[in-house]
Amino acid sequence: MNRGTLLAALTLSLCIAGCGGDGNEPLCTPGASVACVGTGGCSGGQVCNAEGTGFGACSCGPGLDGGTDAGGSNDGGTDDSGTDAAVGTCSLVDQTGCGVNQRCTWIEDDLGGGEATCESDGAIPLLGECVAASSGAPDACTAGHFCLTGLCLQLCSTVEGCGADFVCTRFVGFVDDTTTGVCVPRCDPVSQTRLHDDAPACGSPMPGTPTLGCYGFASGPFTCNRPAQGAATQTHGEVAVGPPGGGVFISGCAPGYAPFLGPTGYVCRAFCTPVETLMGNDAQRQGAAPHTCPARGAVATTEECRFLSFLADNPSQAVPGVGLCLDPTQQSYDHDQDPQTGEIPWPSCSTLTSPDHIAWGCAPPAP
Repeated sequence: MNRGTLLAALTLSLCIAGCGGDGNEPLCTPGASVACVGTGGCSGGQVCNAEGTGFGACSCGPGLDGGTDAGGSNDGGTDDSGTDAAVGTCSLVDQTGCGVNQRCTWIEDDLGGGEATCESDGAIPLLGECVAASSGAPDACTAGHFCLTGLCLQLCSTVEGCGADFVCTRFVGFVDDTTTGVCVPRCDPVSQTRLHDDAPACGSPMPGTPTLGCYGFASGPFTCNRPAQGAATQTHGEVAVGPPGGGVFISGCAPGYAPFLGPTGYVCRAFCTPVETLMGNDAQRQGAAPHTCPARGAVATTEECRFLSFLADNPSQAVPGVGLCLDPTQQSYDHDQDPQTGEIPWPSCSTLTSPDHIAWGCAPPAP
């Protein structure tokens, strides 16, 4: 099999957090900030709205360079020559510049901007439930934390990062600073647990009805975030939620599911625990318990739990142990790069031998 041919057909399948369907509509994660050109040609930033349907007005501030990169790396994609110097009247990361029983927090204004100011210390600790700040009013988190996705999360430097279980990401549009972010928890997309403390449903207050899910690129990282508006009910086989102009949101499916580009557009596919399968050894081609394809609603006998790594640009760097329930009979590819011949269905893992089964996601990538 020509792996390059397959990847060319699947380029958009899970690399969708930063790509729009037709290029005309913004595709964004709620709260994410990106670079923009404002009035008079100034260099500024704009923040994705709560529904993820578009960005707010472009607001210019000194030195803003666009925030999080597409890979969600610990350096946040920002200029690493920046520092954690005080923003406005105080320092968000160092929590200096304020008086006793005060904290430095970000206060938004009505114009899409804001500043770091000293406010009375809050009472809600790390990962506690909170209500996001409104224009001109702070949240109730303790010093050094900021309310995002309904939880108090630690403020951080994108240069220094947050440690192994978090990603320092500029989600909240600190428009006067290029290196201040929020530590977003990493998670396991298959079990939907938060890595920091093994909290189920990414720490949702009621795990049985999750309000947070584990989302990310095929190659990671996977972090806890809220489903896009209208996505909480979109499970296996349902249409994934996206912007009006086309495309899809990375959080456009219910927790435990991911958007995938199929023959009729983006649909939600279930995460599963993959097991190496090939001809003569395919008893677990639908995954390992408890996270099998049937357990997640992918009940067709043709569904197979494929290693997600085969959809990544660099399979060796993909998050291990993550699978996606895919039906090879419903997918096709250009097997010979000849426009005169039609596409053919994907092969089943049951028909493949080594090493072809690796290239098709029926086994983990070779070391």
